[in-house]
Amino acid sequence: MRDAWQDDLDVPRVLDVLREVETEPDLPDGARFETYAYADRLLGLDLTRDLGFPS
Repeated sequence: MRDAWQDDLDVPRVLDVLREVETEPDLPDGARFETYAYADRLLGLDLTRDLGFPS
């Protein structure tokens, strides 16, 4: 994902990586979460901001 990001902000390639992570059966859930959290920080979506807080 970092290569895609550093390649002129190749967001479509970053999204392809995230699709691969989503469907990779041997990837532990924690690694899957960390990958998505990393992408969240790169894309500036702030989706993980409220994790751990009651809704």
